[in-house]
Amino acid sequence: MKKVSWLLTTVFCLVLIGCGGGVSDLPVGPGVGSNSTTPTIEAVNRQDATIYVDPENIEIDDEVIFQLVAYDLTTGARSVLAATNWSSSDTKAVYGNLASNSGLYLAGSHEINDRLVVASTFDGNNYSAFYRVKPRQVLLHGFVYAQGTTTPVRGVAIEFYNESQVLVGTVHSMADGSFRASIPSSVASAISYNLVPETIPATYYHNFLADGLRYQSGTAGCRVTLPSYDNGPRELPYSIFVTPKSAGVAEPDPDGCTPGP
Repeated sequence: MKKVSWLLTTVFCLVLIGCGGGVSDLPVGPGVGSNSTTPTIEAVNRQDATIYVDPENIEIDDEVIFQLVAYDLTTGARSVLAATNWSSSDTKAVYGNLASNSGLYLAGSHEINDRLVVASTFDGNNYSAFYRVKPRQVLLHGFVYAQGTTTPVRGVAIEFYNESQVLVGTVHSMADGSFRASIPSSVASAISYNLVPETIPATYYHNFLADGLRYQSGTAGCRVTLPSYDNGPRELPYSIFVTPKSAGVAEPDPDGCTPGP
């Protein structure tokens, strides 16, 4: 049985590499449109579908609905596609139960450090994404906006580090610019963060504003210090802003810290 489970997990990973998870050369099927992004798997809160959940920041006992979505390249409108055959590499449902017909996922009481894989089918194509089931810890809620507006900036990765500069969590901004990052508060607690420059849209500079100061994304010596948080839902007391590029205008210099190597 262990051999079968290992084989299924391997197949899921091959599907992720070849057929989904952000790969840009996927075929676009009917109902998606040629002016749409490649479909990707996201999640929403079961009780409130307006609350977006990064699949890699699910916590034990959470109830979410996985969705296959595409975004209009012109308007940014989010469309939920009629995906079928939802399945997980957690074939024994050790870490949660996934409804194959709806994508409803009920996380169990066991956490796992490793990534799991969720998959679905749409228009004859397979799509997959990684997900995690984390312990109950700090669930930090914030937003990434275009500077000077409340225009959401989707897909920006935020990395969190502990005192030893070890990466302890990653989250992506969702359709409304929101993020909910599950990060540790006690042992190896998260004390700082930075943005991943490759995930900031090309129409924006690579540095960003946080609490009124400008920081350089992807620079180890230029991370934003986090307040201290206890476990549970918490709010970042400010929004993160990325600056739209202007023709002929150089990227602003960071003033929030001294850029490192």
